[in-house]
Amino acid sequence: MAQPLPISIVIHVKNEEINLPHALRSIEGRFGQVFVVDAASTDRTKEVCNGFNVTFVQIEGDRSTLVKQRNWALENLPFTNDWAYILDADERFTDDLYDEICALFANGGPPDDADAYMVRYKEIILGRWVKHAAFYPNWGIRLIRHKVVRHELRSVNSSLKSTSERTRRLQSHFIHDDKRGYIAYIRRLGGVSALEAKSLSEIYADDESQVKGRLLSANPLERRRALKKLFYSLPGRPLIVFCYLYFFRGGILEGRPGFYTAYMRMTHEVFLGALRYDTNKKEYEYDGR
Repeated sequence: MAQPLPISIVIHVKNEEINLPHALRSIEGRFGQVFVVDAASTDRTKEVCNGFNVTFVQIEGDRSTLVKQRNWALENLPFTNDWAYILDADERFTDDLYDEICALFANGGPPDDADAYMVRYKEIILGRWVKHAAFYPNWGIRLIRHKVVRHELRSVNSSLKSTSERTRRLQSHFIHDDKRGYIAYIRRLGGVSALEAKSLSEIYADDESQVKGRLLSANPLERRRALKKLFYSLPGRPLIVFCYLYFFRGGILEGRPGFYTAYMRMTHEVFLGALRYDTNKKEYEYDGR
């Protein structure tokens, strides 16, 4: 076994007894420090951690407070390394990604003018990598200088924020694969839609804590934010999303996983539209499940 990399892994969890073992096995022995930050799980999440060399940190919270939890962790965990990698419980490292990061740290580590590295992922849906119908390539900042980089202050779907000039890209992938099955996605669809409907106004706010939307930016996160602003001004969004993912992007070539991915994304947009329409009548609260 090679010397563990001088990187601290941070995994935020709530009731992840099924997914967490796969995530932990993919990083076992590879990194100098691993934190599992648990938001009051009621399943066997803590018992799972007992079988691995991790630091278990318990806090209160749910999905609606996840952004605050993530920034709290970056500011308060007892890091022994300058760099951290943010890993979700339903994700796992690939050997290629680990080898690429090893090479990055082999000669003194990342350059002084880099604060963050973006990584793309492969989305496993119904047992298959759904490439065409899942907006691939999806880039997200994961490897960061934890003293510098923070999550933008959004209610949901928050991104880690770093300037384009100080952000680099890794070429390998990690795997996103929820082992709880498709039922887990369906169960949380309504709650996540409610949170996102309440948070859509945040992407239009002129706030320095937000990722800026720039259509011609070299940063894919900024381009995605600009496209999102444009998209939500269009009529008929659910049908547009389905046709774009299933026909234009080629989800039709991916069998049932491609169809269901495009269909559920369309359903998500229907929920968002209905919730936004009704937003002046009622406040929606999410119970964290």
